[in-house]
Amino acid sequence: MQRLVPPAPPLPDKGDPLAGFRYSGPLRGIVAGLYLLARNPLAWVAPGVIWLLAGLLPQSDSTIALIASVGQYIALIGAGWIGWQRPWLFGVAAVSLGWAALAGTILFRFATNPQVFATPSGAIPSGGDVALALGTQTLMQLLVGFVAGWYGGYLRRRLADQRPRPSATRARRR
Repeated sequence: MQRLVPPAPPLPDKGDPLAGFRYSGPLRGIVAGLYLLARNPLAWVAPGVIWLLAGLLPQSDSTIALIASVGQYIALIGAGWIGWQRPWLFGVAAVSLGWAALAGTILFRFATNPQVFATPSGAIPSGGDVALALGTQTLMQLLVGFVAGWYGGYLRRRLADQRPRPSATRARRR
């Protein structure tokens, strides 16, 4: 796996993101993640809102659906790019924010007018069917947020590592 995705070096001129963090209890990893999210809310709230707005676009036209999907992925990659401290966490936080609002909208629409979700044969899904669909979609969205956020941070570190290096031929000539 390291041949396909070699480890990216740390960003130059970036200090320790947990420099002011003092918690040392049993949930240190979780609390540290929440600490990072609270210190930089714009890095995950803005991409989460962009993700939500793109998800609210009408999906009837395939061109609009494609543009919305690409916009959602770019928003999550951007969350990882900006949240360099733990890019996967910022991607997951962004998609969680957007998906929670979108899932709430879906549940509200189902509760007020279940006929909207009728199948082509006219069958209306049960509440359990809707819950199962939302649960599996939630897991999928969290996975996409994890990968896209990780990729955004990885891409930022890789591009920051593009400094000139002495070539091997120059070193041999000296």
